[in-house]
Amino acid sequence: SSSTPSPASTTDRFLKIVLSWDYLRIVADSKGADKAKGLQHVKNSYASVEEYLGVFEPLLFEEVKGQILQGRRNEEEGEDDEVGLDWQRGAVASCAESEGFHKLSMVVSDGLRDSVCENDLLLLSKEKVSSMLAGSRRIPA
Repeated sequence: SSSTPSPASTTDRFLKIVLSWDYLRIVADSKGADKAKGLQHVKNSYASVEEYLGVFEPLLFEEVKGQILQGRRNEEEGEDDEVGLDWQRGAVASCAESEGFHKLSMVVSDGLRDSVCENDLLLLSKEKVSSMLAGSRRIPA
């Protein structure tokens, strides 16, 4: 029996970590001085898979955070206007829990449906993010 995790369990773990993040916290933390805190330097060789993962996994998650922040910057600069990724109203049609995830079916505008792909990351909120960010300057630690 192999102790290597299955690709499905690795993907589920990745998704659970990313989906657990607080978007407002990521934005607030991005304005901090030391973004490389806790990251290790990449070496030419590693003694074990665990050591390799211990170095590269945090780097991978920092890259994902960077991509999320880049998407926010592009939206602020109006680069996504042509695909209509501005804040839009939608309604949850159904919600079911499956394999540790909440899977939603939503009613959205045709423009949003046409511009979003299966693995896109969307932020669902009750109010516009811009108004939430305006009040997020004092996020407790």
